[in-house]
Amino acid sequence: MYCSYEAQDRARALLLTYLSPGQRETFQIRGHFDIVKTGCRRSLEMLFLGYPRFRIYRLSRRRFPVTIFTSARQLARSLPKYGYCIHSHGSAPQDDELLSMKLLIDHDESRFVSVAYRFRSPGARARLLAEQQEYRDIAGRA
Repeated sequence: MYCSYEAQDRARALLLTYLSPGQRETFQIRGHFDIVKTGCRRSLEMLFLGYPRFRIYRLSRRRFPVTIFTSARQLARSLPKYGYCIHSHGSAPQDDELLSMKLLIDHDESRFVSVAYRFRSPGARARLLAEQQEYRDIAGRA
């Protein structure tokens, strides 16, 4: 999408004001920041939808804007379970889209999950295909 450099700079400045100091530092160094959600009273609806208590959303400017980690093991290996994609209708700077996703996840996580397109993360898809191939190989030998 085309946006002026001025719009991109304003969007970056606005995003950085909404990030915590830790998120800001991670975003400036690694290009992503994390939103940690736990099984609190406010996220009870997410637990009813089948999501685990431990959820970390990673927002980035990369190809997959939002990925979710549902265990500490996935986070340590940096292998997310799912990815989410949601975009505005129009030409908005990418940092404005990141801010809108951050605010939606922070304040209405279940709405974000219902609106965004969910897909298996590329790493999870590759592991699933490898497991299926391994199963076929074992079944073929039997």
